[in-house]
Amino acid sequence: MTTRLHRELLKTPLARTGVGCAAVVLIAVAILTGYASWLRLSRARASANWTAVEGQVEKVGIEETWSNGQTQYIPRVSYRFAYDGKTCIGNRISPHDLSFGNRLKAEEAIVEYAPGEAVTVYCNPENPSDSLLRPGAERMDYLMLGLPLVFLLFAIGFMQMLSRARQAHQEESVEENEA
Repeated sequence: MTTRLHRELLKTPLARTGVGCAAVVLIAVAILTGYASWLRLSRARASANWTAVEGQVEKVGIEETWSNGQTQYIPRVSYRFAYDGKTCIGNRISPHDLSFGNRLKAEEAIVEYAPGEAVTVYCNPENPSDSLLRPGAERMDYLMLGLPLVFLLFAIGFMQMLSRARQAHQEESVEENEA
């Protein structure tokens, strides 16, 4: 059964084409976000197997930036560590950049770090300059995998709307031919 909105909205071929194009675009967006989400999760999970070495915090602070009309607070921790006889410097806390809209949240993210403090640094054995303080995937990495499903659900909804509109259009054509 199709609603009056479906019939009226999708009477013209242009409207049907637009809904069909929207469905295709949503499917493409779902594929791209799915791939990006999978890469994000894979990288985070791989960091859990990186080599743990001792390091020392050099500097801790909050960087303020302006983005999308609001202030963003980025926690920063600089640390030094030695790997394979070489001294390296790192500044990443987790596999993904942290950014907060609230300064207090950013401060909470670095409260455990102080200049001069010893820390465990996890570095990529294939590229020791690739390092961080908190390895592994977080809940958000797994939740991001659900984002493509949202786009797919909308695409399916558009395709169903298009299918119902075509069916209603065909039924109306049959009724007109019978009359």
